[in-house]
Amino acid sequence: MSILKDAIGKDISRITIPVAFCEPITMLQRLTEDMEYSHLLDKASNCADPCERLLYVAAFAVSPHCSTLNRLAKPFNPILGETYEFIKKDGFRLITEQVSHHPPISAFYVEAQNWLLQGSCCVRNKFWGKSLELFPLGTINLRFYHTGDYLTYNKVTCCVNNVLVGNKWIDHYGTMTIQNHTTGDVCRLEFIKQGWFTSASNAHQLKGQLHDNEGNLRYTIFGYWNQSLYAKPVTNGVEGEQFMIWQRNPLPPESKEHFNFTSFAMQLNELTEDMEKVLPATDSRWRPDQRALEEGKMDLAAKYKH
Repeated sequence: MSILKDAIGKDISRITIPVAFCEPITMLQRLTEDMEYSHLLDKASNCADPCERLLYVAAFAVSPHCSTLNRLAKPFNPILGETYEFIKKDGFRLITEQVSHHPPISAFYVEAQNWLLQGSCCVRNKFWGKSLELFPLGTINLRFYHTGDYLTYNKVTCCVNNVLVGNKWIDHYGTMTIQNHTTGDVCRLEFIKQGWFTSASNAHQLKGQLHDNEGNLRYTIFGYWNQSLYAKPVTNGVEGEQFMIWQRNPLPPESKEHFNFTSFAMQLNELTEDMEKVLPATDSRWRPDQRALEEGKMDLAAKYKH
């Protein structure tokens, strides 16, 4: 606790955090978690209407936020040159690498049959004592092969509240812009900041609109970043019936005993004999500190980490 008190007003990425505050994956693997709902990009690639395509890209951009709920531990910082590779059968192939130590920057490249996703992640932070704000920098780039569409989107601010005292909770807020630079269509989503007196039923809300290249409103979007997202088509100013565009996968029964991981996150540290033969020594799965933490060997994990 004294370490955190001394960190008030400082860049927390430069401070050594005790292993007890960590979860047994690296930031490279946390980036990989963004791909849990990659089927939304597959669905988008099959949409003939560019606005409908953009709608499912927006759903994909929102989906990673649900995995942060109750994830209050910090991932391990990758060392410079550390990598992580992941292949989803009949889905995509991903590689991430830590390309800068200070500031910490992770680059990622994901390829599938119909699309390519790439970008980098650099998080600026501000520790206020009561809360820790994380400001993701950089733009995520997406290209669909068959249409040639090039899209970009950004991430919003993440805030961990009650860091020192009280029940910790996570919030996301700010404006996310998903833009198709090829067609000119744009979607803007507003993640609504949770107030101290916000009821549980109104927490985690977001809403937004999708306009075509002529400025016409095509969809209204609303929902909750922690559970589901809905849309209503708009034709000549008249809203149609709502439909679901994304829903969170249920957590496994043992999630609470395993750092509140999702089923997807639980497989990210798997290291089979076949994988051992091909993975480079730089892969995060080889880290002895996070492997020891995963196995509950706290003293050994602390020894390796420091």
